[in-house]
Amino acid sequence: MKHSTRTLTILLIAALLPFLLSACAADPDDEQFYVADLFATPGKALATIELSPTPSPTATLPNYPTETPAATLPLPTVVVLAHPTMPLSTPGPSPTPESNVTNTPAPTEKVCDEPGRHFRNVLKKVEDAAEMLGCALGDPITVQGSYQPFEHGLMFWPSGTSDVYVLAEGAIQAGQETDTWWLFPDIIPEGVADSDPSIVPPEGLLQPERGFGYVWRSNAFIRDSLGWANHYEIPYDSRWQIFENGWMFTGPVGETTYILVAQDDPPFTTGIHFGGREP
Repeated sequence: MKHSTRTLTILLIAALLPFLLSACAADPDDEQFYVADLFATPGKALATIELSPTPSPTATLPNYPTETPAATLPLPTVVVLAHPTMPLSTPGPSPTPESNVTNTPAPTEKVCDEPGRHFRNVLKKVEDAAEMLGCALGDPITVQGSYQPFEHGLMFWPSGTSDVYVLAEGAIQAGQETDTWWLFPDIIPEGVADSDPSIVPPEGLLQPERGFGYVWRSNAFIRDSLGWANHYEIPYDSRWQIFENGWMFTGPVGETTYILVAQDDPPFTTGIHFGGREP
């Protein structure tokens, strides 16, 4: 059976061989074509080349020139201290005070002369006034002068002086503790009349005359503060006590006493007063 099969195969190859040769004949105009003779060279083997893995491409930068950085100074080191420290240097000895330096003595309490008994008794009832007046200067003196009462105050002129004291009492009459006083010069210009007949007071009241009248007519705020006079001038002797910052003097009726405290620099021209007070 094996011999028949081989014989049949050989016969088929022999029959087909002419056709194969004619088909493979080379055309002179065609490119050469070679058929490998696989059967003519038994025993030869194809070379095997072992391929290694293709390495990944390495990224490269353009060939720019490299700049050398400029030299820089090192950054300063900051040390933060948790607590303040003394300087590194050793402190020297404490300076010795000079021998000619003396201690300033403590101020001594000011000693004042007491005012006269009458004025002292009045000031005991008006303690604020005593502090404002300061120390009494000398003993009380007796002063002759003139006094004129007004609706809301009074005027007083000490003889031998050219001063007119004006005391407004409207605020005290309204219930306040103090009111204002002013000091004016008692100088009447030559040719000025003692009174102005064109000024007619209400019935029962008077226009002040002479020195009092000139001060009253020349100052509208004095007229508004005092009103009209309600009595003629009264000459009388007054007791005066002079202080560092003002005066005290007695009025013409009983032992009524006036306390004048200055509120400007000497020579004093204005301030406050406490009205007529009894000892």
